[in-house]
Amino acid sequence: MPVIEWNDGLSVGVEEIDNDHKTLITLINDLFVALEAGDTQRSIEVSFDRLEEYIHRHFRREEALMAQYQYPDRDSHQSQHHNFTEKVRALKAELLSASSREVTEKAIDFLTQWLIHHIVAEDTKLAQLIKTAREQKQPGWGGFAARFSRAVPFRTRVLLTALIPTLGMVCLSLYIMLHSAGKVSALSDLESLYQLVDESSHLVHALQAERGLSIGLVATQPGRLLDRLQVLRSDSDASIQRFKTHLNQLQQHSQYPFLPRLSDLLVQRTDELAQVRLAVDNQVLASAEIKAYYTAYIEELLQIANQMSHVQMPSVIGHSISAYLSLIYYKEKLGLERAAGLKAIEGGELQGDNRHQFDQLLGEQKALLQVFYNEAPAVLSDLLEADQHTAVSEKVMRLQQQLLDGVDQNSLASINGDDWWESFTARMNQLQTVLDQLSQTIVQQSQRFKNEQERIMWVTVLLTGLFLALLWWLSRLLTRSVIEPVERVTEALSRLAGGDQTVLLSDALADDELRHILSAYERCRVEILQGSYDEARSYLNEQKADRYRTLSSVDPLTGLFNRRRFNELGQVELERAVRFNTPITVLIIDVDKFKQVNDRFGHHFGDRVLQGISHALERQARSSDILARIGGEEFAMLLPQTQLDMARPLVERLLQQVRVLEFECDGQRLSTTISIGVVMWDGCHRDGLLSWLLNQADQALYQAKQQGRDCYREVGTDSEADESEVNTST
Repeated sequence: MPVIEWNDGLSVGVEEIDNDHKTLITLINDLFVALEAGDTQRSIEVSFDRLEEYIHRHFRREEALMAQYQYPDRDSHQSQHHNFTEKVRALKAELLSASSREVTEKAIDFLTQWLIHHIVAEDTKLAQLIKTAREQKQPGWGGFAARFSRAVPFRTRVLLTALIPTLGMVCLSLYIMLHSAGKVSALSDLESLYQLVDESSHLVHALQAERGLSIGLVATQPGRLLDRLQVLRSDSDASIQRFKTHLNQLQQHSQYPFLPRLSDLLVQRTDELAQVRLAVDNQVLASAEIKAYYTAYIEELLQIANQMSHVQMPSVIGHSISAYLSLIYYKEKLGLERAAGLKAIEGGELQGDNRHQFDQLLGEQKALLQVFYNEAPAVLSDLLEADQHTAVSEKVMRLQQQLLDGVDQNSLASINGDDWWESFTARMNQLQTVLDQLSQTIVQQSQRFKNEQERIMWVTVLLTGLFLALLWWLSRLLTRSVIEPVERVTEALSRLAGGDQTVLLSDALADDELRHILSAYERCRVEILQGSYDEARSYLNEQKADRYRTLSSVDPLTGLFNRRRFNELGQVELERAVRFNTPITVLIIDVDKFKQVNDRFGHHFGDRVLQGISHALERQARSSDILARIGGEEFAMLLPQTQLDMARPLVERLLQQVRVLEFECDGQRLSTTISIGVVMWDGCHRDGLLSWLLNQADQALYQAKQQGRDCYREVGTDSEADESEVNTST
């Protein structure tokens, strides 16, 4: 009858590994049958040979899979393979040298117990890694779901079921808030810029009046217009000063790139204006030059209003600003008509290019008025329409027609220049009044939209905050109703797997999947409690004993073996070396000047140094080497089946790895070194061999210390311990 049979409970889910396990079980059963049948030692030897051969192939295949899928416990797993192989060889030798039933049962028991433990505890973890990796490489939705499930924990996945439906809502809220904030900022910028535009409008109005009278002054006697011109110049200077003050204030709180250039231009134009005025008073400038200067100055100021078109604004405000700009330019064209007409009246003619320019001004005025009527709010359109029928407007239209008739009939002298000037000036003042009302309308519209956007933004903030608070409450509810029960079941199952059968879970839930899980756990717990209590207690006691043995074998500071465990393992390796006549090398490693480190930085820092050095030594040790801390700052390493020439590269690496370590304490960096004593045994048997080797290595360590530290010294032990060789690492 087979000692062990394959069943699906032993499957790890990876076909190639399961097939190897089935074959191994068959070989173990064949060995058992041969032993039970009383076959000859030759038959048993053949069975063991087949077992060893297949174990070798299986372990090689498993180690290739571990390398391919980057198994994290690869070294530990390979060490188990190595130990198992060695144990099988030892059992084979023991079986071939003895025929007792006790030895036979011992061998079979070891093989079956190890295989089952290896499948359940070790190969299952490797198989899970392989299956997960293969599932993640699947194309399409299945591979994506596998990668998602591995990357995102269960708690997060549950919370995502509540978060994902609200993600769009939160994003929409953020968009509304940011959009509203952007509009509020843009409207604030628009208000600041519009105040500057409004100031520039008044300055343009003053310069238009000064331009017209300056052109008229050149064409007539100075004394008649000079006093009125001085008054207009005072108005222009006051407007320039107000505009300059507002410009300086805006520069301090705005990032508009054209403001510094405008400020420099204003200084330049102010200086030029004084020179032009002096030239006008002395009548050394032609009317065309005067017109060109003032018109250029006014055009530059009008360009400020165009900057508003680059600011984000609602369409209603955009229409109002378009109407504002058209009316400003209409008033400028009217001012140019006033100046051109006054020049023609005073000069008695309007011919050639001057007539063409005059007709062009009239056409541009009509186009600009049409733009205003199309863009302005209805109230202001009606206001301007009514303004067109006032006595002043009708008189201006009569004067325009009279001027055109006078040009055609060569009778301009019949038109009074003062009447022309006063009528057009009054008309421009009316237009300025409309501009001021339109300016107030734009400011009111901007403030209304700004308040509306601020209200939208804050309402959105409030609703989003309430929504997030509700979401937080729902997440807490989900945590308590879904995640916490699952966590309790998980913890209970983990404790049940460890032998703790005392966890009782309440199933006070709805009749759903979670309640079924809790009920299934409780049935499992009860079934286990109904089993053999003595067996369970024995198992728990054995687990505790194993834990205590582990604690008694490990150095608590470094995690390495302690001296007692080193002696136990070292004695086993030495017995194997004596039995098979194989070499073995022992190292004694001591930290240089460690007492000074403790005295200078304290024992806590000294412990950190020892931990760092132990980790560096452990990284260089092979899986078959035995590394232990056997004293305060002293370590020992036993290298099975290793001669001196094989050990020297390892010793060099140990020295180098410690040499490059750096430790920091209170801003100071510290590096340290080690000294190593090396001794090899290659067949000379002595009583107390391990103690003798440690003593020899300790003497070599002392000599290395004498040589200056940070080096190693060897002692050969083949026949005489007197001859030795010094090796110093540089």
